[in-house]
This record gives sequence, structure tokens and C-alpha cells, in this order.
Amino acid sequence: MQQKKPLPRRAAGAVVPLEAKVSFLTLAVMTVLGAVGVLLGGRGVVIPLVTILAVGLVLNLTIFWLERRRGPSRAREWIAHLGNLALITAGLHFSWGLSSPYFPLYLIYIVTGAVQYGRRGAIRCVALSVASLLVLLALGRSLALEPLVRLAVNVGLLLLTGIVAGVLGQRHIDTVRAAERRAEELAVLNEVGRAINARLEMNHLLEEIRRQTGRLMDVSNFYVALLDEETDQLVFPLFYRNGRREEVSSQRHDERFAEHVVRTRKPLLLGCVREEAARLGLEGFDHPCRSWLGVPMIIGEKVVGVITVQSYDRPNVFDNGDAKILQAIASQAATALENARLYQETRRQAETFRVLAEVSRRLTRPTVPEDVLVQLPDLLKPVISFDSYGLYLYQARPVERLYLIATLGLTPEEHKIAEQTALERHPGWVVRNRRTLRVEDTRADDRIHYIRPRSPRSVLYAPLRYEDRCLGAIGLGRFVSPPFSEADERLLQAVADQAAVAVENARLYQQLKERAEQLHQAYEELQALNRRRAEFVQDVSHDLRTPLTFIKSYVELVLQGELGSLTEQQRESLKIVLDKTRLLTQMAEDIIMLEHPQLGPETLMPASLPDLARAALQGAEAAAKNACITLRAEIPDDLPRVWADPRRLMQVFDNLLSNAIKYSPQGGTVTVSIKDIGNALQVAVRDEGIGIPKEAQAHIFERFYQVDPSRSRRFGGVGLGLAIVKEMIEAHGGKAWVESEAGRGSTFYFTVPKREVGREV
Repeated sequence: MQQKKPLPRRAAGAVVPLEAKVSFLTLAVMTVLGAVGVLLGGRGVVIPLVTILAVGLVLNLTIFWLERRRGPSRAREWIAHLGNLALITAGLHFSWGLSSPYFPLYLIYIVTGAVQYGRRGAIRCVALSVASLLVLLALGRSLALEPLVRLAVNVGLLLLTGIVAGVLGQRHIDTVRAAERRAEELAVLNEVGRAINARLEMNHLLEEIRRQTGRLMDVSNFYVALLDEETDQLVFPLFYRNGRREEVSSQRHDERFAEHVVRTRKPLLLGCVREEAARLGLEGFDHPCRSWLGVPMIIGEKVVGVITVQSYDRPNVFDNGDAKILQAIASQAATALENARLYQETRRQAETFRVLAEVSRRLTRPTVPEDVLVQLPDLLKPVISFDSYGLYLYQARPVERLYLIATLGLTPEEHKIAEQTALERHPGWVVRNRRTLRVEDTRADDRIHYIRPRSPRSVLYAPLRYEDRCLGAIGLGRFVSPPFSEADERLLQAVADQAAVAVENARLYQQLKERAEQLHQAYEELQALNRRRAEFVQDVSHDLRTPLTFIKSYVELVLQGELGSLTEQQRESLKIVLDKTRLLTQMAEDIIMLEHPQLGPETLMPASLPDLARAALQGAEAAAKNACITLRAEIPDDLPRVWADPRRLMQVFDNLLSNAIKYSPQGGTVTVSIKDIGNALQVAVRDEGIGIPKEAQAHIFERFYQVDPSRSRRFGGVGLGLAIVKEMIEAHGGKAWVESEAGRGSTFYFTVPKREVGREV
């Protein structure tokens, strides 16, 4: 049977100060009446009255002290009643019995009992006082009319006093106890508020609300219903029936009562559920409760839930006082729940950011797409609870299908069937529509088809979207409430978008890896071909150089007349042969040099660029004179030496001067200048020739490159001179470049570092 839980009472009640006043008033009256009795009765009654007074004083002070120290006691209560009554009876007996002037002591005795114990105390004291009068009548041994009349009058006076004192005393006690209970309620509510607001975890907070409510009333049948803002429905995170916690999703009857509380924003007290539910328009069902009390939890203007206590045994268990207490607790609980919700939301957001960062960190690692997706369930578990999941990858060609990459709880046969039918079921719907799918009750949605008999109650799917393509889908399922929320949907879609980027990156990485392997293989093949080409060119160049040397030598002998006289026509023809033989020999030398541009340690030495430049100018004087070209040098005398191969640098000067003379007009000037630019010496060979177009300058140093093939036929050359310049200068650690404008000449630059170049560059 369910009963109200009484508030704990304090050891010393608030009525003690008034009791003390009445007790001391009694002693004062007894003292005054004792003095009057002495004057009237003489000294013979002094000793008995003083003795009775002393005993009464000791008795009352002792009881008063014990109540202060140890609290009220039934035994001490009766000792006080009977002891004081015995003292009053003795006092009256020693002072003329029913005619004693001490009769008002009975009135004080009754008033004291009424003040201390209310109606119950007044009735008890009146009865005991009447018994005392009867004892006095018996001790007087007189049945005369006068004593009987006096007895009747005294009894009537005692009854009247008892009635008046009982009513007033009971009112006093009720007022004091109401004040005590209110003070105790406020103290408990204050403690409840502190205890509730100290909790931030939702489940612990709900249990604390029930525990603290249990201090003021019975909570054997108790639940908290919270209003879901997204679905606008009540959920039951805490439900107790007969002192045991139960997991429930919805209680049809209680939900209607709770919805009424939410709608009206007022407490609902049903003393007799069946009758009062009909009055409220909530009839039509057989509710198991006999008595029901529910109050809203309101924060600001928003109702966040309902707190309810029930009785399955008796009607009218709760009253308006219980409703006020429960409402006060609900007000504090609403604030605590809002704080807990904000705390959980903050924690959830922090955990969400952490998970998204971890997802981004893991998914940015180059790996295969399957490895990317398999990691997702473990990453999602801390922020979204689920009982099943499926991870799909979409393939459009050559055959459209969905691959089930990872799942939970499927047998190999079920896995195969799920993959084969994925396009016809809800995963295919998500991929085709490129939209999330959130279903709170799968039994009511025809888009959901599971291959197992037991399907999740709530599902959530998100597409793996990349630009305008859908790469797959990730799905989660729950077998129990609550269903997936909009926050879960947003988070899963954010993770799915990151996963889609990771899958696409992984695919690109795989493609690049395969392409890199193909390029590496092609590069190795080209390297092998290049080595064979270089060997072939070197062999051919060496094989050509020997016969060309013989041809050159024999032609020179013939021209010298060693083998007989020649006609003028024969001599001119042989000169042409000798020039072409020299050209072929130089070409073979150039090719060999290009194949081996590295500098050998035995060829490097301190060299003077000014001396090399002057020697090159001197060697080009004959060609310049024949072409009517003026050679000029702008070379300081105090330039430092460089660590170089003088023969290779000499060839660089010769090639640049040869080109400058070749492409300069008659009467033009070719200028060679050298300057110190800090960490290197810079050489410039400037001509006044035809210039080089802008688009050709980037290719001018390439092997066999010709700006204009007609120029090659006119001026000669095969396009190796500038290539040799560039590679020789770069072998020394410098660089070569050209500045030119068509029709305004060209300037070729190269630098040679001052520092000592390594023995092998």
C-alpha cells in the first residue's frame, strides 16, 4: 500500500518555549496560592505545601531538561501527567480537599496539556482531573449534598476549560507543525536543488531527481517524460514501477496524461483516475493507476517534460500540497535538465569535432577505398550509437552494382544476397537519389527491405557524394529507441562527404600509383634505349673519326703536291673535300663531347678567363677579317681566376664567337666583356646580327635545334655549338642564357663560379 512519506521531525519542537512559559506560570500560581493558604490555614500546612512545591519544581525541571536533551518520550509524557496530577491532588488534600483554594491548579494543568498536546492532551488532562476530584471526594469520606454539588460544579468547570483549551491548543499545534513542515520542505527543496544541479550527466541527473523527490514523497511508481523538440513527442528516459526501473518507449495511457500536462502547462492531480479522466475527456481506456499526479517542467517559456508519481493501489493518495512540492522540484529539475542538455550538447559538439578531425586525419592517408570505408564504424561509435551498419561502394561500369564492403552480423550467404539485391533495396534508393534516408519506424516505410527477418526499428543512410557523382552509401540501424535524430543525420552526412573525398582520393592515388609504375617502367626502357643510343653514337663517332683523319691527311698531302701536280680545278675540289672532312671531324668531336660533358679531376685547374677570352679573340681574327667583322674586348685586368677546364672553356668561347661572326652583317662588331658579379665571373658575347625570335630563345640551347633551317644551309652548322656551350658551362657549375631581339643582335651570357668546383661535378 502506497502512503505519504512523512517529513522528519526535529528532536525539540517549536512548542517548547510556550510549554516552558505555562510551566513557570504554574509554579508562580502555586507559590501565590501556597502563600494564601498559609495565611488562611496557619502554619500547619506550610511543610506539606513546601514539600509538594519543591517536588513539583524538581519533577517539571527534570522532564523539561530530558526533553531538551533526548527529545519527546511517551514514558516521560505520562510521568509528567500523572506526577503533576498526584502533586495537585496531594496539595488539595492537605488544604481542605474540594474546598481548597488551590483548585485553579487543575485549570492550569488542563491548559498545559492542551498547549502541549492539543485536543488529545486536553481530553486526557480533563479525564485525569475528574479522577483526581473523585479521589479527593473519597478521601473526604463525606456524601453530603454540599461536597457533591461542589464536585459537580468543579467537573463542569474542568470540562469547559478542557473544551476551550483543547480547541485553542490544537490550533496552535497545527500552526506550529505547518510552519515546521514548510520550513522542512524549504530546507529539503534547497538541498534537492543543490543535489540536482550538481549533476550534469543526463542519466545520473534523472536518477538524482527521483532520489531527491523520494525524500518528500513515495516514488515507488515514478517516471520522467521529456519532450523531444525534433519529433514533438514524449520519450520516457526514466520509468519506475513498484520500485524497479523499466525500459519503455511509450506508455499509451500515461502519455495522454503527460501530453495534457504539457499542453496546459499546469499540474494534473487525479485523485480517482477513472472518474476524473472522464471529466477531462481522457476516458475510453482502462488505466491501471488509481491515483496520478504529474507536473510540468518549464524553463523560460518552454515545457521540457513532465515529472509523475502514481499509485496503483489506492485513490486520493496525493493532495495539493504534494502537487506544490513536486512542482517546486520540477522547476529546479527543469533548470538542471537544461544545464545537462547544454552540457551534453557541448560535449557532443566537441566529440563531433574530434571525430570529424580524426576521420579527416585517417581518411587522408593514401590507401585503397575499401580500407577507407572499413574504418568508419569505429570512428562513428563514440558519437552515434547503432546496432548494425552497412558500407557500400557503387560501380557504374561495366555492370552497375553496389559492393557491400563491410557489414555487421551477416552470414556469408546473407552478405552475398544483400550485395546482389542492394540496388533494388534502400541502399540503391540512396545512391540513385543522392539523398539521406532517415526512417524512424521501418515497419511503416515501404522503401526499407531487409533480407533478415528481424530488421532495425530505425535506420539512417547517407550517400557518399563527390561533386555530381555518388560513390556509394553508408547505413546505420537501431533495434531499440530512440530513433536517429536530425543531428545524427547531419553528422553522418558530414562524415560521408569526407569519406567520399577520401574514396576519390584513394582511387586517384591508385590510378597515379599505377601510372607512376607505368611511367617508371617506360623511363627505365627509355634509359636503356638512351644508353644504347649513346653507345651507338660514341661507337659511330669513334669509327668515323679514324677514316676521316686518314682522308684529311691524304687530301692535305695531295694539295701539297706530294703525289703529283694538280690542276686548279682539282685543287679547288680537294679544298672543298678538306673543308667538309674537317666539318665532319669537328661534328664527331662535338658529339663525343656532348655524350661526356662531365669534367674530369685531372682537367680542372686555376684558369684565367681574361686570358682565355683574349686567346679566343685572337684565334677568331682571321674569320672575322674575312667577314669584315670587328672584334672588341672589354676585359678588366684584375679579375680573379676560376677553377675550370681551360680546354672546355676555350671551346665555349670559340663556339660563341663563331656564331657571333657567322650571323653578324659585314661591318658589324662582336664584343666580348667580362665582369665580376660577386660569387662568379660573367661573360657576355654581343653581336649586331639578325637576332633570335622570342619563341625560339627557350630552345636555342637544345641539341640540333635550328631557328631557321634555311640559315643552316646558308651559314652551315648542325645545331650542336650552343648545346655544347650550355652543357660545358653547367658542368662547371654556372649557367648560360641569351638576350636578343629580332633584327637588333644577340647577347649570349654565361657565368663561371669563383669557388672551387668539386673534382667531379
